[in-house]
Amino acid sequence: MKIAFTSLFDIDDPNIISGTLYYMSHYLIKQGLNVIHIDKLHKTYYKFLKIKTIFHSFNKKKYLRLRDPFLVKRITKQIQKQIDIINPDIVFSQGSLEVSLLGCKQPIVIWCDGNFADLIDRHPHYCNLSDKTIKDSLMLEKKAYDRAALLIFPSEWAAQSTIEKYSVNPSKVHVVPYGANIDYDMDEEEIKQKILSRPSDIIKILFSGVDWYYKGGDVLLEAVNILIRNGFKVELNIVGCNPSPDEDILKYTKVHGFLRKSIESERNLLQQLYLDSHYFVLPTRYETYGISFCEANAYGLPALGTNTGGVQSIITNGINGFLIEGINAPQFIAEKIIRLFTNYNEYINLALSSFNEYKTRLNWDAACSKVKNLLQQINVIK
Repeated sequence: MKIAFTSLFDIDDPNIISGTLYYMSHYLIKQGLNVIHIDKLHKTYYKFLKIKTIFHSFNKKKYLRLRDPFLVKRITKQIQKQIDIINPDIVFSQGSLEVSLLGCKQPIVIWCDGNFADLIDRHPHYCNLSDKTIKDSLMLEKKAYDRAALLIFPSEWAAQSTIEKYSVNPSKVHVVPYGANIDYDMDEEEIKQKILSRPSDIIKILFSGVDWYYKGGDVLLEAVNILIRNGFKVELNIVGCNPSPDEDILKYTKVHGFLRKSIESERNLLQQLYLDSHYFVLPTRYETYGISFCEANAYGLPALGTNTGGVQSIITNGINGFLIEGINAPQFIAEKIIRLFTNYNEYINLALSSFNEYKTRLNWDAACSKVKNLLQQINVIK
């Protein structure tokens, strides 16, 4: 089966969208599919689009040029030209913009983590948007969903939200979780030894996110302070960002900055941080999915994440971590960590169970195998 995988970005770049495009394509190919990329699309911002941006800035509103129908039409022409040459069986996309105005004869499949409507004023990049951007974005996404033969989401939350907000036929919506964006493959015995080698005299916590406040770094600091006040020794490793300058960063914190998976030394450091830590904690204020939770589980690391968006499709309480609930998140986090750390056999069992969730459910092999079956069904009835 020939698949045209289209994206605005470089699909082969493991640094783009945390590597999701790269791993998605790589594992679809591993399933025996003939995947051809239509990517790195030319996104010239024409002069009048720049003028629009300036105009909206006077109203202190954010205008997203990439979501202007004028530009999307030109991107669509690039895609259509390549489709005519490739003549694939299916057109596949990880986003909706690329296929929103596409008029190809082939069935269209979208495998994305959520919809635009859920991002408005919740995700930092989509706050204070102009009315024009909101109207255009909703219109384009609706067209994409209507055109698609199959819509795949990694969470039940995203699937149900899209059905309700875009009046999508539920029969063409499926849920297949994304996998962890990692390259290693340790077996259960190797992971067990790594878990058992973790120190019992200090609590090691890993935080990874590009936006300190949005990902809840300030909340985690409060939780760590509670642990310290209760007499526990703590080491907090921060990856992906730098804490706000007004945060009280104590000597227990190690800031590693942004670690690129494409650079071996940085990739190895990130892997070691996962293996050496006891908990991965991300009290995020909003998350459509959260691949970092899957990655934590891949290293036998229980994950604590806010019960928001699609996180509940990854974390199951007591199986591979805990969903952070309630208004007093720092206290909740501290209590869960203390309970497990003072009942270390329970911690070990949770860590092993977390790894099992990765091996059976939260990996790209399992995900792309399910998607391949869905694609084959569409290819038969097209």
